[in-house]
Amino acid sequence: MDADALTRVNAHLKARLAEVQEVNRRLEDILRFSQREKFGKSSEKLSPDRFDLPLQDAELAQAVLEAAQEKVESALLGAEADIPP
Repeated sequence: MDADALTRVNAHLKARLAEVQEVNRRLEDILRFSQREKFGKSSEKLSPDRFDLPLQDAELAQAVLEAAQEKVESALLGAEADIPP
């Protein structure tokens, strides 16, 4: 694999890493929000139905994270296969 191809693979992997980091950041935000809603001072006043919304958001974000991670792993395997021994 030549230097240009390695540079493209590196750029692709950096972009995927940024996507995974962004999804991770969103998951952490959802988790913090959910913890505040559930365990905060006013948590007794909230309807239990409101607890499901952050969980649904977290599940969606988790699915996005897993898909991005699979793409990164696939790209890494493809890059390793192209590197001569």
